Amino acid sequence: MQVEELTNPQMEETPAWAAAEKIGREKALEETRAFIGHEIKSAIGPLKGFAQLLNETLAQLDPNRDKLVKYAQKIIKQSDMAYEVVNRYLDYTRPLTPTPRRADINQMLLESLNEVRTECARHNIEISSQFGPTAEVHIDDELMAQALRNILQNAIEAMEGGGKLTLATRRENNHMLITISDTGTGIKPEHLSRIFELGFTTKLGKHGAGVGLALVRRVVEETHNGRVTIMNNPSGIGVIVTIMLPLAKKETSDGK
Repeated sequence: MQVEELTNPQMEETPAWAAAEKIGREKALEETRAFIGHEIKSAIGPLKGFAQLLNETLAQLDPNRDKLVKYAQKIIKQSDMAYEVVNRYLDYTRPLTPTPRRADINQMLLESLNEVRTECARHNIEISSQFGPTAEVHIDDELMAQALRNILQNAIEAMEGGGKLTLATRRENNHMLITISDTGTGIKPEHLSRIFELGFTTKLGKHGAGVGLALVRRVVEETHNGRVTIMNNPSGIGVIVTIMLPLAKKETSDGK
């Protein structure tokens, strides 16, 4: 007697694309867990040591007030670093729902520069701007400002011994090109392909490292249909970050 094979639609083999998607999600989660675990441990770990020193000093009959203040300040600083790691991660993982408006990108870059002028002066960093003709783009002010802050901060940290920070804009076809260059230490060639990965950093021991550039790419490419690239300066000194954003429709159509 021939027995007809019965199949259960609910038990059909998982499609290849679904399996690949699941593997991708699991890999991303694994990398995220590893990143958070490493960064949080690095930020919180010293707290225990400082707390022990504080406890030992308090146990003395005549505790040294300066030591107490120093240890308390270190505990506060490390706590702030741990909070910043978490906040940066939350910034990266939250859904980005942009509210774009027509904006003058040159004016926005000037505002971003004003935010870092004091820090640049403190690090002996010269600021230069080479802005092209005014052109409007469609951007979410807050998201783009956050991305620019991350890029500028990276540039400043790469020039701890002083240098030059240069911002420039120019129109190319239907896009606005923004370049931010520094005269810092540059990036090793083998690191360039990974520079936008979440959790990848060449700044070990610095709080929040490994999130900023990953967020920059999300803001520029996912929410603004643009493109961001990083390369070492052909001159051999420092790095050039290039952001390409579509011009606003009116700017595109009338060519002004």
